[in-house]
Amino acid sequence: MRIHEHCSCSKLDFRRKHSCARESTATLKAWLFQHIKNPYPTKTEKIMLAVVSKMTLTQVSTWFANARRRLKKDSATMMLRDLPVVMATGRCDDASGNCDVIYDAGEAS
Repeated sequence: MRIHEHCSCSKLDFRRKHSCARESTATLKAWLFQHIKNPYPTKTEKIMLAVVSKMTLTQVSTWFANARRRLKKDSATMMLRDLPVVMATGRCDDASGNCDVIYDAGEAS
Protein backbone atom coordinates (compact mmCIF):
# COMPACT_ATOMS: atom_id res chain seq x y z
CA MET A 1 0.00 0.00 0.00
CA ARG A 2 1.55 3.33 -1.07
CA ILE A 3 1.26 6.24 1.31
CA HIS A 4 2.42 9.07 -0.95
CA GLU A 5 1.77 9.54 -4.63
CA HIS A 6 5.21 11.04 -5.25
CA CYS A 7 7.37 8.15 -4.00
CA SER A 8 7.46 4.41 -3.59
CA CYS A 9 7.23 4.28 0.21
CA SER A 10 4.74 1.97 1.85
CA LYS A 11 3.15 1.74 5.27
CA LEU A 12 5.95 -0.60 6.37
CA ASP A 13 8.57 2.07 5.60
CA PHE A 14 7.27 4.25 8.43
CA ARG A 15 8.62 1.79 10.99
CA ARG A 16 12.13 2.56 9.73
CA LYS A 17 13.63 5.87 8.63
CA HIS A 18 11.14 7.35 6.20
CA SER A 19 12.39 6.57 2.70
CA CYS A 20 10.50 9.50 1.14
CA ALA A 21 12.70 11.94 3.01
CA ARG A 22 15.89 10.40 1.62
CA GLU A 23 14.49 10.35 -1.91
CA SER A 24 13.35 13.97 -1.67
CA THR A 25 16.43 15.41 -0.04
CA ALA A 26 19.05 13.78 -2.28
CA THR A 27 18.58 16.53 -4.88
CA LEU A 28 18.68 19.23 -2.21
CA LYS A 29 21.90 17.82 -0.70
CA ALA A 30 23.52 17.64 -4.14
CA TRP A 31 22.63 21.30 -4.80
CA LEU A 32 23.89 22.33 -1.35
CA PHE A 33 27.30 20.72 -1.76
CA GLN A 34 27.71 22.08 -5.29
CA HIS A 35 27.05 25.57 -3.89
CA ILE A 36 28.73 25.22 -0.49
CA LYS A 37 30.35 28.69 -0.70
CA ASN A 38 26.94 30.34 -1.20
CA PRO A 39 24.26 27.91 0.06
CA TYR A 40 21.37 30.27 -0.69
CA PRO A 41 19.28 29.18 -3.68
CA THR A 42 17.38 31.89 -5.53
CA LYS A 43 13.59 31.82 -5.63
CA THR A 44 13.77 30.31 -9.15
CA GLU A 45 16.21 27.62 -7.96
CA LYS A 46 13.97 26.84 -4.97
CA ILE A 47 10.97 26.41 -7.28
CA MET A 48 12.98 24.08 -9.54
CA LEU A 49 14.24 22.10 -6.52
CA ALA A 50 10.69 21.89 -5.11
CA VAL A 51 9.40 20.42 -8.37
CA VAL A 52 12.28 17.95 -8.71
CA SER A 53 12.14 16.85 -5.07
CA LYS A 54 8.32 16.81 -4.98
CA MET A 55 8.26 19.11 -1.97
CA THR A 56 6.52 22.42 -1.39
CA LEU A 57 8.42 25.70 -1.70
CA THR A 58 8.08 26.17 2.06
CA GLN A 59 9.54 22.70 2.73
CA VAL A 60 12.51 23.45 0.47
CA SER A 61 13.13 26.81 2.15
CA THR A 62 12.91 25.24 5.60
CA TRP A 63 15.22 22.37 4.55
CA PHE A 64 17.89 24.83 3.39
CA ALA A 65 17.61 26.94 6.55
CA ASN A 66 18.05 23.82 8.69
CA ALA A 67 20.89 22.50 6.49
CA ARG A 68 22.79 25.80 6.77
CA ARG A 69 22.27 25.74 10.54
CA ARG A 70 23.62 22.18 10.72
CA LEU A 71 26.63 23.09 8.57
CA LYS A 72 27.39 26.10 10.76
CA LYS A 73 27.06 24.03 13.94
CA ASP A 74 29.26 21.22 12.56
CA SER A 75 31.85 23.75 11.41
CA ALA A 76 31.97 25.45 14.83
CA THR A 77 32.22 22.07 16.59
CA MET A 78 35.14 21.02 14.40
CA MET A 79 36.99 24.30 15.00
CA LEU A 80 36.56 24.04 18.76
CA ARG A 81 37.66 20.41 18.75
CA ASP A 82 40.81 21.28 16.82
CA LEU A 83 41.82 24.18 19.03
CA PRO A 84 44.16 23.30 21.90
CA VAL A 85 42.97 24.21 25.35
CA VAL A 86 45.66 26.60 26.45
CA MET A 87 46.14 29.41 28.93
CA ALA A 88 49.25 31.63 29.04
CA THR A 89 49.26 31.37 32.86
CA GLY A 90 50.15 27.70 32.63
CA ARG A 91 46.84 26.59 34.09
CA CYS A 92 44.76 24.15 32.14
CA ASP A 93 41.00 23.73 32.13
CA ASP A 94 41.34 20.12 31.01
CA ALA A 95 40.56 17.72 33.87
CA SER A 96 43.51 15.50 32.88
CA GLY A 97 45.96 18.42 33.14
CA ASN A 98 47.58 17.40 29.84
CA CYS A 99 47.35 20.76 28.10
CA ASP A 100 50.32 22.29 26.34
CA VAL A 101 51.08 25.89 27.24
CA ILE A 102 51.83 28.20 24.34
CA TYR A 103 53.51 31.48 25.27
CA ASP A 104 53.30 34.66 23.23
CA ALA A 105 56.21 35.21 20.83
CA GLY A 106 57.19 38.33 22.77
CA GLU A 107 57.53 36.46 26.06
CA ALA A 108 60.93 35.16 27.12
CA SER A 109 61.08 31.44 27.89
